[in-house]
Amino acid sequence: MKTFLLIVLILTTILRSQNWVWQNPLPQGKSLKDVFVVNENIAYAVGENGAVIKTLDGGNNWLVLSSGMTTKLNTCFFLTENVGFATGDNGNILKTINGGLSFIQLSSNISSDLHTLYFFNEQSGYSAGSNGLILFTSDGGINWTQKQSNDGKTISDIFFISDSKGWYVGEEGTIKLTNDGGNSWADQNSNTNNILSSLFFINQSTGWICGSEGTILKTTDGGNSWLFLNTNVSNWFKSIIFFDENNGIAVGSPGIILTTSDGGNNWIENISPSTFNLNSVSQTNNQTGWVVGDNGLIIKTTNLGFIWEFQSNGWQVEINDIYFFDENEGIAVGDNGLIITSADGGENWISHESGSTKNINTIGYYSGRPDEVWAVGDSASVFFSTDKGLSWSVEYLTNLTINNFYGIDVEGSYVKIAGAVGIYIDQIFTTHTGWIMREAGITQNFLDINSIGYGTSILIGEDAFLLRLMKTWAGWIWRQYALSNVDDLNDLFFIDFNRGWIVGKYGVVVYTPNRGTRWDIISQLNVNALYSVHFLNANIGFAVGTNGSVFKSTDGGYNWLPINSGITNLLKRVFFINDNTGWIVGNKGALLKTTNGGGVATVINEELTPNPNEYFLSQNFPNPFNPSTNIRFAIPKSSFVNLKVYDILGNEIATLVNEERNAGEYSVEFDGRQLSTGVYFYCLTTENFSETKKLILLK
Repeated sequence: MKTFLLIVLILTTILRSQNWVWQNPLPQGKSLKDVFVVNENIAYAVGENGAVIKTLDGGNNWLVLSSGMTTKLNTCFFLTENVGFATGDNGNILKTINGGLSFIQLSSNISSDLHTLYFFNEQSGYSAGSNGLILFTSDGGINWTQKQSNDGKTISDIFFISDSKGWYVGEEGTIKLTNDGGNSWADQNSNTNNILSSLFFINQSTGWICGSEGTILKTTDGGNSWLFLNTNVSNWFKSIIFFDENNGIAVGSPGIILTTSDGGNNWIENISPSTFNLNSVSQTNNQTGWVVGDNGLIIKTTNLGFIWEFQSNGWQVEINDIYFFDENEGIAVGDNGLIITSADGGENWISHESGSTKNINTIGYYSGRPDEVWAVGDSASVFFSTDKGLSWSVEYLTNLTINNFYGIDVEGSYVKIAGAVGIYIDQIFTTHTGWIMREAGITQNFLDINSIGYGTSILIGEDAFLLRLMKTWAGWIWRQYALSNVDDLNDLFFIDFNRGWIVGKYGVVVYTPNRGTRWDIISQLNVNALYSVHFLNANIGFAVGTNGSVFKSTDGGYNWLPINSGITNLLKRVFFINDNTGWIVGNKGALLKTTNGGGVATVINEELTPNPNEYFLSQNFPNPFNPSTNIRFAIPKSSFVNLKVYDILGNEIATLVNEERNAGEYSVEFDGRQLSTGVYFYCLTTENFSETKKLILLK
């Protein structure tokens, strides 16, 4: 066990993933589930996709740490500024002894979700979660003893007021009390079946509980009786704290904050700075408290919750499109009229007045007129800038305002726009003589358009609609192409007038080699939908879609390997300026940048041997290797498997496997073509096994 702990400690010593870096919102955009305040300066928060952040200066600046996990972390508990624990889904338990610079993954021997933590000291503590599961450790988390409540109900929170006396709460109004340090638990009557989410005691007698349907309960006799407090709301309260017997805060969803100054007899609903779900509140011993919530939200109060200030910043609306003119100058657009520009590769973004609150869906740009930028959006809105996005005019096409525009193409002398219910319009932008509508004869929404020269455009849309519009001596002609077993087509990209790709629902990839006269389905990825595709040349391309999916192809789109984006947001656009530098944008304000091609793309092969007798991790073959090598491993029973590659400094290079796997033998291909010559390590971790081996990339 000591060897296992040492290896994981060494290999997870990183501050942040180097593959994709948040540029909006900041410090990061993953939803935060819990915050723990150590003192007035130091606080930690954890959340989705293994998110861990830390402040050392009262929240003025937050560090994005690496937990080494991609599963959700639900709670954290710190005993000192350096020593703390975090637990999450699939039974994951982490420990740090150096303030989050590195995390040790502890073995819980369970796969249930863990929702709450409480430690008496650095050795002894509890964690609890789904199905009434209770875990106890007396050796700092190295070993955990499993206990099961007798009702099997999910536990939301656990709290001890002394080494012997404590409570836990959970679903169906569960409240249980222990007077012997958790060896036995007795029911207390809540008089409700609502979910109880959080509890807080100020002393052995006085405590509060909050939960769903606006529930807040109070006891003044150690929980022998609980009184319903009137909140006048029906929101789900997720977390509650008190500074003293009188002043307290309850927070919940969506975006509700209540404060009390009389022990909860009366509650005041504060003007919340956000409509996002507020998931956790934690406080210092004075009037200072922090709240964290969805989309990376962080707010702070220094006056018992009456006034709140943002410590996270950025735009939280959906970002729909992004375009960079070069490695420094770029523009992004989104919902509610959002237009932002950057002059330093996305390190800083500036918002500009668009003149509209309509959703802006896409950007149009023609390099032949380098200062002009177009964009289109909902309600037939057309935006135009003559200074690369710094100032804008907006036009609403009055006879089309019931229609949304989803696609725009600016090429040669034409501006072409496509949108809802088969709308297509164009104009000669050099003369601005007016928009001309050309009827396509369909009612489905057009979602994108691309010009391929000589008066020809390709339009795609819902229900597999794929049309070619051509200008001939006889006028404008529409031609429709039939694609079998294909649903919505979402995005279209051409690298020249001949070669183009389309991506769409259920991960379909369609390709034309000859200006759209023939289309072939060349791949179908394991994703609910792809929303954007971008190729740098005839071979290298990227695609993004639902659940944070990022894929890379090096053979023109016939084969794709997944890249770990580290997020689960729906991604709307991918844009690369060169082989290494690119951006992805999506819902909840997600805007991330990579400078190493998005990280290492990997693929896991099918199960090789059905029933191995023991765990093993083979030496990679070949070794040394260039550019790829195979890693074989075996697990004798179904387990959650984590296989990662690190460089010699302990920086995470790639996540090869991070999921539940059936018993069997597997082979994983690791592609190192984006890495430099050197020594690397790969580590296999399951609930009952961990091993690390060295591999050498020699170019």
